[in-house]
Amino acid sequence: ADFVVQLAELNIDIRQPPDLAGIKKTQEGEVFKADMQRAQMILEVLNVSRPRFDTSDHPDGWVSRMKVYCRGVAIDSKAAFGRNKAEAEGRALLSATEAGGPLEYFIGQQKMNEIKSFIEESPAGHVAALHVPELPEEALDRLMSAIGSHSDHTERMEEHALAKKRYEVEFKERLMRKQFQQDGRMKRRRDEVSFETTEMGENDTFLKEEQSRAEKAASDPQGKQGKMKSVRDALPIKAIQDDLIGALKSQQVVVVSGGTGSGKSTQCPQYILEDAIYCE
Repeated sequence: ADFVVQLAELNIDIRQPPDLAGIKKTQEGEVFKADMQRAQMILEVLNVSRPRFDTSDHPDGWVSRMKVYCRGVAIDSKAAFGRNKAEAEGRALLSATEAGGPLEYFIGQQKMNEIKSFIEESPAGHVAALHVPELPEEALDRLMSAIGSHSDHTERMEEHALAKKRYEVEFKERLMRKQFQQDGRMKRRRDEVSFETTEMGENDTFLKEEQSRAEKAASDPQGKQGKMKSVRDALPIKAIQDDLIGALKSQQVVVVSGGTGSGKSTQCPQYILEDAIYCE
């Protein structure tokens, strides 16, 4: 009874017991498939010839041998048995790439271990070799003719270095001329501002500019300043301008919340600046 309870806790119905043999067979099949893929990748990395199988039937299944050529040398696997033809050929492949097998004996144990480590450390445990065919002799001759001799190459590199140096010098000169022009404009602007502030004071300058904008907006509602004023006055935040300025003067932190396009980002700084100018 206790055993039945334990099976129930594991969601196992004793009236329909799991097919343990089938589960084990599936697991073995998955392991065999993964081992075959790994063996095929080893052959891919070594750039061996296409595997050739000598497979024949057997009273209890199939027997297969595999042959590949690695660096021009024939590598033969030992005979492998399988319940079907595919399994027999797969096991022949595994016997050729297994530890102590003929392929490891040919390339060496260290090289084989390096290849297996390379496959295991690769993304998703998968590798593929890129085979680039050699250029034909005619193409090599044309390439060498285009490149020229060693002295031709040296001469081209010297010309390139001189051209690069000339470009760098000219580029620096352009930057310096541009910087001088900008410095001259900035100096003239500083002199103008300095003269204006000396004559009437810095805040008086800002106040004069604001008053000029207000007069233009009032005299010409369809003009640039008039349209700007109508747009600003139509924003929802305009309704709390005075309350906002009062809160900013009396509180250290003020949170302004409103919908997108209500004027939070554009008008709050403008209100603060205008208040500072008119109240100075």
